Amino acid sequence: MEVDPEDSDRSASSSWENSALGTGNHHGRLNSPQAWSSAHKERVGEWYNLDATRAVYVAGVVTRGRADCKQWVTGYRVQVSCDGEAYEDVERGASFPGNVDQNSPVQGMFRRPVKARFVRILPQARMLKPTVPVWHLQAKRSRIPSAVNQPHQTNCQLSSNCLTQAHIHRMSVEVLFVCSVCLFSICAQLNFSDQQAAYGHMSMRCGLIRVGQNSV
Repeated sequence: MEVDPEDSDRSASSSWENSALGTGNHHGRLNSPQAWSSAHKERVGEWYNLDATRAVYVAGVVTRGRADCKQWVTGYRVQVSCDGEAYEDVERGASFPGNVDQNSPVQGMFRRPVKARFVRILPQARMLKPTVPVWHLQAKRSRIPSAVNQPHQTNCQLSSNCLTQAHIHRMSVEVLFVCSVCLFSICAQLNFSDQQAAYGHMSMRCGLIRVGQNSV
């Protein structure tokens, strides 16, 4: 059965804008109008904790993306604890598949239930909408000073006669623009553990999947 712990039974490594539990960017319940979003864009090790209030058999977790923005976690690891101090990896630190859109719930089922009170979710990869339209590449990538395109001049002549300081500056700016947009588009879908500088926050809503209703 799915369990959606109260806000008071949740905690996190950080929250964007230091939002308080149950408000703004620290609103990670499954049906919240927003989500939990991490404070840090470039730090490995962000986590989100769920407290079942007592030891139970946990069969998995359920996740959703951010309700008001196209951000979601695409992969995560899970750790569990009975005392909230010592945590152990579930399935030896295996990565569980996350979401593919904002709102569809996705269950991450363990191979076998584990006894735990606290469940910690550690996002490993995420997806977000780039803010720079990729179609800008088509408009910018071929713009080169007209003197460079003169057919009767060799490359050597171009370097000595045509590439004035103004031309070089224009070319540098345009190349930098294209490279920046390409890099941003790639980083938006990179695995977080491989590319720590990928832009954006981890954002998710989540709950537990518990076996039965009795404590253990």
